[in-house]
Amino acid sequence: MDMALLVADVQSLQILLRDLASAYRGENLPKESKGWNFASYLERQKQEEGEERKNAEKYWKNRLEHLPKGPDLPLAKRPQEVEKTVFNRRIVRIEKEEWDHLQMRAKKYQTTPAMVLLTAYATVLERWSRNHRFLINIPFFNRKTEQQGLEDVIADFTTLLLLEIDCEGNPTFAELLDRIQKQLHEDMKYTAYSGVQVQRDLAQMYGDAWAVAPVVFACNLGTPLVNDTFRKELGQFSYMISQTPQVWNDFQSYEDENGVQLTWDSVDKLFPENMIPDMLECFENLLHELGKKDWNQRFDVLPEKRKEKLKIQRVQECRSVWNACIGLL
Repeated sequence: MDMALLVADVQSLQILLRDLASAYRGENLPKESKGWNFASYLERQKQEEGEERKNAEKYWKNRLEHLPKGPDLPLAKRPQEVEKTVFNRRIVRIEKEEWDHLQMRAKKYQTTPAMVLLTAYATVLERWSRNHRFLINIPFFNRKTEQQGLEDVIADFTTLLLLEIDCEGNPTFAELLDRIQKQLHEDMKYTAYSGVQVQRDLAQMYGDAWAVAPVVFACNLGTPLVNDTFRKELGQFSYMISQTPQVWNDFQSYEDENGVQLTWDSVDKLFPENMIPDMLECFENLLHELGKKDWNQRFDVLPEKRKEKLKIQRVQECRSVWNACIGLL
C-alpha cells in the first residue's frame, strides 16, 4: 500500500488500517464521519484562528533573523546533485522492560518519553553537526477532537513546528532537555502560523530551501499503529518507509506491546559512507546509557573514528590559518 502523507497523517494511517481489518471481518464502519468535508473544516478553522494566527505570525517574524538553519552535517554531495532520491530505513528496537524503565526515569526528571527521545536525537545530531544551534522539523497532529466524528476521518491534520535546538556551552543531558522542553512549550503557543510558512520565510531570507529544516522528529507514541483486530485478521505490520521531499533524515517512533520501535528514514547518498549507521548506533547506545546513569552529565556519544576525523580536521584548519598568516608577512 502506497499512501501520500500530503493527504493523510499518521493517525489517518492508523484509522485506515483499523477500518481495513474491520471491513475484512465484515463489520460496519463508523458513520459519524460520512459526508464530512475537509475544505469546510479548514475554512472554519481559518475563521476561528484569525487573531491567534496574527499573533503567531508576529512571534515567528520577530524570531526569523535569529533562527539558525538545520544541522550542518557532513555531506558527500549537495542535495541538488542527488539524481534519484532513495530513502533507506533503519530500525532500533527498545524492548518493553527497558522502555518501561526509561519512561519511569523520564517521570523522575519531570519530563516525557517523547522529550527524552528528542533530546537524545538532538545530542547525536549536534556531535556530527558543525553548528551548535540548529532547527529540527517537528510534525504535530492538530485534530480538533471535540468535533463529532473527527476521530474517524482520514485527512492531513499535521502542522509543522521548527524547533530551535541550542547546544551552546556543552550542556549536560538534563540541561539540554530543559532548554528544549522550555523552547517547545513556548513555541507551541504559536503553531497557528505553520512551520511550512516559516520555512518559506527562511528560504526567502537565506535563498536556500534545501538546508532550512531537512531533519525531522515525528513522535507517534501513545497509540499503536495497528490494533489487535488487524494483527488477528491480517497479520503483523512488517514494513513501512517514509519518503518526503527536502527531508534528509526522518525520525519516527511507534509503540507496541513489545516496547518501542525507533526508525530513521534517510537519503544515504547525501552522506559519507556509514555515517548514518554510526549515528544511529550512537543514538541507541545513548538510550541504553540513559536507563542506567545520572542525566546531570555530558554523554560522550562519538565513536573513536569520528573523533579521529575531527582531530584531523582541526589540524588541517590550523595549518590553513598558519599558512594564511605566513602569506601576509
